[in-house]
Parts: sequence; structure tokens; C-alpha cells
Amino acid sequence: MNRTFYILSLLLLSCNLWAQKSIIEEIREDKNISGGGYYAYPYPEHPLPRLTPAPKGYKPFYISHYGRHGSRWLHDASLYKMPVETLAKAEHYGKLTSRGQEVLVQLRQIQQESKGHIGELTSVGARQHEGIAQRMTKNFPEIFKGDALIDCKSSVVMRCALSMLNEVKAFKAFNPRLRITADASQADMWYLVYGNEKANELERRARDNEIAAYKGNHMHLDHFLQTLFTDQQFVQDSLDVMNFVGNMAAVISNQQSHDTNVSFWDLFDEQELLNNWLCDNAFWYVVRSSSPITEGYMPHLAENLLRNIIESADKAISEGKCQANLRFGHDACLMPLVSLMNIGNYGAVIDDLEDLPERNWWLHRIIPMGGNLQIIFYRKKKSDDILVKALLCENEVTFPVQSDLAPYYHWSDVRDFYLKMLQP
Repeated sequence: MNRTFYILSLLLLSCNLWAQKSIIEEIREDKNISGGGYYAYPYPEHPLPRLTPAPKGYKPFYISHYGRHGSRWLHDASLYKMPVETLAKAEHYGKLTSRGQEVLVQLRQIQQESKGHIGELTSVGARQHEGIAQRMTKNFPEIFKGDALIDCKSSVVMRCALSMLNEVKAFKAFNPRLRITADASQADMWYLVYGNEKANELERRARDNEIAAYKGNHMHLDHFLQTLFTDQQFVQDSLDVMNFVGNMAAVISNQQSHDTNVSFWDLFDEQELLNNWLCDNAFWYVVRSSSPITEGYMPHLAENLLRNIIESADKAISEGKCQANLRFGHDACLMPLVSLMNIGNYGAVIDDLEDLPERNWWLHRIIPMGGNLQIIFYRKKKSDDILVKALLCENEVTFPVQSDLAPYYHWSDVRDFYLKMLQP
């Protein structure tokens, strides 16, 4: 297949994967998207993606997967505490609007409810993973038949382990005969959740410089502040505005992680909703993707994980039996993996952070709460050719290799590409 046809096929596939709307159009339809990395997994609330049938004769026999934990409580109690203290200070001086007073009452209740639950999986997060597993068995029932082996590994963090167990529950409900192993061990953390001091230092430097500058240029929240406070000079002189805004954005964005009707999106105008998304989107591109600001280093954090994926696939193929390897971890691990593999072109090097929206580097499509990468393997009788397809948050996406069958790819081509990439 010539290069021009290949490029055209990828473009057509991209159009079929996700409707080509602007980010502001998506936010208008669903304000929760402005939460960026806090975006709750969108199914079944949104229409489910349609999957392309496999080429004739090919049947799925193996799934390799890495998933982020589901929706959770915020991971730091100070994120709940600081907005309450700030609004209480303004209330003391008589500087809150009526809406601000109402928000203070609501935030005090949320803070109280959060006690003892910091960082824990919510009921929404549990349902997300149960639904992901149910759709996995519906989409690929051949893999989950008989006494197939389903091997599950989780980060030792409890919200990840509980996400795993909610999927296990759905698998068992589908087929009680499945042989399921589920473990959350420090022994697996070297590939499930890998980090190092170089990455930490690059992130610290970027937070203090480029990320801070980007937020300074985009976090213009006049409407938000005027909705809460009666005296804007008091706000500027007496409050820690940037920290308040950042913590409030976290609490507000994360409300979608709970079974609640309490929403604060009315505090923002449309531009402010976009600003919130822009800042979170740029932050994650810098700290866990291919940004030149962090020397393009962050995807390398997933090298151990990618090697494990390839080795596990080789083993499953050689055994020839239907099975699955499911791994459960965090956004800071899923993002480097997707970037390293350049799934869906999310490993693109983008020099200017202002270009991210137009280049379709959209955070909420990669690592929403419950976000996951599924690699499905297919075989055909009397053939050694193994095909694979990648699903990112259950949407078909591209591998960075040529294929005459996209969104299906020859595993030999995919495997060779990544092994060469992983060479020292």
C-alpha cells in the first residue's frame, strides 16, 4: 500500500473514530469535559462507539489491557479544606455574594463527607469498571468462554485494586467458570507504576516555569470571582487567588465522581470553562507526554510496561488459548504508555502548548476516570497471521505502523516496531 493511501486511510479512520467537533463545542454539550483529567468515564451516558468488524475468518482470542482507576474522592484533604477556609474568611468580612454563601454551605458539607475517604474509589468509579468489563465480555465473548484464564494485576493503591475487583465481579457474573487471578503486589509495581527522580525533577521545573506561565495567561476568571465575592479589591489584596481557583476547580470538576445533584458549573462562564480545560490539558501534556518542555522524556516511564505487554502477548500467542492480561493503575502511567506507543497519534511532539487543541491532543479522551487501553488480538484457522486492534477508552485508534486492514494491524509489524523503539 503506497504512503498516500496509507495517510488517507488514517485520516478517514480518525474521522470515523470521533466526530470532529471543536473543544468548545464538546464542552457546550457536556460541561463535565472541562474537568479534563477529572472527566468521568463517559459510557453508557454517551453513545457507545461502534466497532469495525474483524476481517473475515478472524476471531478474538486475547486481550491485553491497562486501565486507570475509576472516579474517586480527591487525593488530598487540603483541596477540600482550602476553599472552605477562603470563603469563610470572605464571609467573616461580609464579602460573599448570596451565591457565594450558598457555595460555602455546600463545600462545608462536601468537606465533611470527604473525611475518611480521601483518594478512595467512589460508587461512580465502581460502576464505571463494572460497565467496562461487561462491555468487554459483550464485545469479545469468545475470549471469556469456558475456563479461560483472566490474569489481573493492580497497583497497590486501594482505589486501583477495587477497580480491578469490580471488573472481576462482572467477569464472574458473565461466566462463573473463568479462572481469574487478581493480585495487588509491590512485586508488580516496577512496570505497573514506574517513576524516577529525573521525571520528578523535570516536572518540578516545568510546574515552576512553563506551566505556571501558561496558567497565568489562561486563568482569567472574572465572572467566577464576581459570582462569589462582592469586593474584587478584597479578593486581590486578601486572598490567595491562584491557589483558591486551582483548588476550587478540582472540587468542582470532581463532583462528577459522585452520585450527587450538586453542581457548580454555573459559577463559570463559557470562556472560563474552556480555560479550566486548557490548563489541565497543557499540564498533562507537559508532565506525562512528549512535550519538549520536559525533554520528551516522560513516555519513557512506560518502557517497562510496554515490554511486559509484548512479553505477555508472546506467551499468550504461544499457548494458543483464550485469555486476558488486565492491569490496573493510574493516569500518570496510562498517559506515558499511550504517548510511548503513539496510539492515536497521542505521542505527537507539539512545540507550542497553544497548538494542543487544534492538534486534537485532548486529555479527556485519553485518561478520564476509568480510562483504559485495550489491545485485542485476533487469529484465523490455518493461518499464523495474528491481527491486533487498539481501543482507547473503547474507541478504535491507530497504531503508528502501516496497515492494509486499519483499524486492524498485523501483530508482527506492531511488535517489530515497538521492539526496535525499545532498543537501548
